[in-house]
Order: sequence, then C-alpha cells, then structure tokens
Amino acid sequence: TIKLQSSENLTLVARAKSVADSGLEHAWYLLRESSDGVTGTPGDPQGPFNINSDGETYTFWAESDESIPGIYRLGAHGTAGQIGRDVGVTVYVDNTFYNAAMDLDPEHYWRLGDTSGTSAADSAGNTNGKYEKGVLKSQDGALIGEEDFAAQFDGHDDHIDVGDLKATWSKLTLMAWIYIPSTAPSTATAIVSNSTSEDVEGVLWELATVDEGGQRCLAFRLQTDKELKEVIATGEDIARDQWHFVAAAYTGSTMTLYLDGVRVASGAQSGKLLKELEEEEEGKGKKGKGGKKKKGELWIGGRSDDSKAFAFEGWIDDVAVFSDALTDGEIAELYELRYPSIDVVAWDD
Repeated sequence: TIKLQSSENLTLVARAKSVADSGLEHAWYLLRESSDGVTGTPGDPQGPFNINSDGETYTFWAESDESIPGIYRLGAHGTAGQIGRDVGVTVYVDNTFYNAAMDLDPEHYWRLGDTSGTSAADSAGNTNGKYEKGVLKSQDGALIGEEDFAAQFDGHDDHIDVGDLKATWSKLTLMAWIYIPSTAPSTATAIVSNSTSEDVEGVLWELATVDEGGQRCLAFRLQTDKELKEVIATGEDIARDQWHFVAAAYTGSTMTLYLDGVRVASGAQSGKLLKELEEEEEGKGKKGKGGKKKKGELWIGGRSDDSKAFAFEGWIDDVAVFSDALTDGEIAELYELRYPSIDVVAWDD
C-alpha cells in the first residue's frame, strides 16, 4: 500500500510539474505575442486555468526587473490532485525592429516616441518634425517588448510638420505602423505625405488610405518628371482596432504597396522624383510654364497646406523614408520583427 501510494504521488508530482510547464508556456506566449503583455505577482497570479477534466490547473505571473530593462521573471504553479509544483525562469526580452530598420539605412526615421516638447526627433537624419494642433504623445506603440511609444491623431487637424526634405533620390520607400479605430470613418487620409498643396495634383509622393466602397484601402501616389500615378490596394480592407505595418516602394519602374509584410498592389511608373512643382497661375487653374515653383513639405498624419485635408484618425508609429526600394523580403522581415526575441537567462526552479 505504501509503495502504491508513493508511486501515485510520484505520478502526481510529474503531472503537476507538466501542468506548471504549461502555465510557463502560456506566460511566455503572452510576453511575446500580446501588446498587453503578461502581469501578476506570485501572490496575485493570473488564473487559475483548467488544463483538463481531471481538475489539473495552473496559474502564472510575470514581473519586470525595474533595474535592468528587458529582464522579466516568469513563474507558474501547477496542481494535480493534492500535489502542487512551481517552475520559473528569468528571460531577456529584446525587440530588434528598430535596429533592423536602421541597418537598411533610412534617410529619415521618426520613431514618434517623444514624451515631451514639440519636436518629433529624426533618429536617422537631422530633419526633426514638429507636433502641431494637439497630437497626443506617449501612446502605446506598435512594437511588443520595448518601451515604444506612438502618436495619436484626432482626424480633425493635428499633424506633424517635417518641412522640406530636399529629396533628390531616384528610388523611394515609405513605411509606418498604423492603428485605425473602429470609430474612424472610411474617409481618405494621408499617413505620410510630401506635397505642395492639399490638392492631389500637388502630391509629390504619399502613402495614404482611400475609401473603396466602404473599405479602407492603402494608396500610393507618386509624381515624377513624367506624370502623377496612383496605386490602390483595392479589396484589401485594413482591419480596425489593430496595428498594421504599411509600406510603399518605388524602384524607378514600379510602384508597390505592402500591408503587413505582403505585397498587395503594384503598378508601372517611371521618371525622376520631384522635390518641387510649379504653382498654378492665379485665376487660370493650371500650372504656368516657367512660373514660380513651390517645394514640397512632408507631413505625417495629413497633407501640407491644409491641416484638415486628409487628416488621419488613429495612431501612427515608427515612420521611415528610404532613398532606395526595399525588397519584398526586407519588408516581410520587418513586419515579423514586431514580435520580440526571448532568451533564457536562468531557470529558477
């Protein structure tokens, strides 16, 4: 009888350890996949969660180390019968999106993680933007596993004014993370726009959204010394209430749109990028030959000259401009890097 009871207890100990491991896996998953992360303490864990009909359950928790950024301690408790087991691990969480993007050599990179002041810092160059009309800073960002803030735009008139980029490139890539709430209307908006006016004819290049039969779809507008062209990702509705990685690339012969790392639309285009346009002759409604030229201004969350034109409603994070056309593979890899890597520092049980 003693041997039988001992054998049964050993089985329960093994089961409790296995159940606790399941709790640790649950904590690990949330730490990597959820922008809300995983919280709790040993005295106030999440759970209990039932693992089967035999009454086996687990709880779990996670605590960040305030003294060492990126360090988390995960713990879980599993029960089987009357037996309980605890397991724990110390891990280092590292999001490598920013480093990977910088390795691709952007001309400009506005992280939009500024917490004070009116300046939107350019991490790659020296062209800082200016927060205008009440853009909200220090909002929860798109990237998981790092202290990454985003900017919130009200869809009315707020925006970030970067000004003249003096861009003379032959190729181009625009990228950003966007979050559109369910309350936002399906109207045309500018995510990042380099233009001389609020009119479409004044756009030099722009990554935007348009209303396609009630769907919110990506659009890429590009004006060269040849002509102005537009590519729309028709049928690719941008889902609300979640973060999306959006990008547009121009190779010198092709314009391409990407949504969450996947190519969703493309079209032919050729010619050199423009940095200025001739202004329309007053009263004639057309551009005058040899007339005065106006340089483009880059805005984030709107289109220049009119703060209410194409105003974006929602959150924008990590906006970058490249003087080259990123490849399908590079853009797909950047999207996947929204999620952090997690490395074991030490097992605690």
